[in-house]
Order: sequence, then C-alpha cells, then structure tokens
Amino acid sequence: CELSTNNSLYHYFGKKDTIVVEAVVAGLERIEKAFFEPAVDETVDLSDFLHGMPALMEKYQDGIALIYQVAVSPRYRDDIAPYIQLLPEHYDEYTLLLAKKLGCSADALKPLVYLLVTVNTKYMLFRDDVSHKVQISYIIDQINAVSQNKIDF
Repeated sequence: CELSTNNSLYHYFGKKDTIVVEAVVAGLERIEKAFFEPAVDETVDLSDFLHGMPALMEKYQDGIALIYQVAVSPRYRDDIAPYIQLLPEHYDEYTLLLAKKLGCSADALKPLVYLLVTVNTKYMLFRDDVSHKVQISYIIDQINAVSQNKIDF
C-alpha cells in the first residue's frame, strides 16, 4: 500500500479483521458481477455464456475458496454474515433482469438461478466434474424450457 505506518491502515479499517472482511466483500462483489452482468447483458447470448462458464469458474476458483474460508471461519463468520445475507436480494434482482431478457416468468426462473449459483459454487470449491456436467446440463435445459414458455410456475 506504500503507507509509512500501520496507523494509516487502522485509521481506515480499525482492525486487521475488518481489512479481511472488506477484502472478501470486495472480492465477492467482483465475482458476482463477473457471473451475472454478462448473463443479463442484452448483447450476450445466454447459451454461449452458460457454456463458457467453466473458464470463468477457473478464473475465480481461488477467490471463491477464500470467501468460503472466511464465511465459515468462527473468527469472521459474524462479520461477513450481513454481506452474505444480502446475496439473495442480488440474485432476485438479476433474476428479474434475466427474465426480462428471456421474456419469461421471473418466478419460473428464480429457482434455476439459485440452483445455478449453488452448483457453480460447489464446482469451484470441490471440482466435481461429473456432478457439475449433469447438473449444469439440467439447469441449461430448464432455462431454455422456461424461456420458451414450456414451463411456468
């Protein structure tokens, strides 16, 4: 940081644990945007994006691992919890944008978005290729069905 003393850090963050939490939150926001913003972008083909996710997951695998470690750590769990609890609101916002893009029901799409997040997070943490391929294929098929109004809830 090119700071002359540690006092400057403490002026902005108060304690070292706050630095860790803020860094993890910033990383979480960066990863969230990397996965959702292209998906809702009108100029991006959703199918191409979904099939290109493995490269994106590879890029952010270490970041997700760090976020997971901090989120489950007894030392940081309570400090990171308020940020983690906001994620469903973000997913809902992106679901609405994606539903608009696809011309389908947000209610029908919502479980698929949540499932996509869960499956991809698990994959980035544990690299279970077999389960991921089965699950991601199902999710893509269901998103296609929802977007073609073959499924509605």
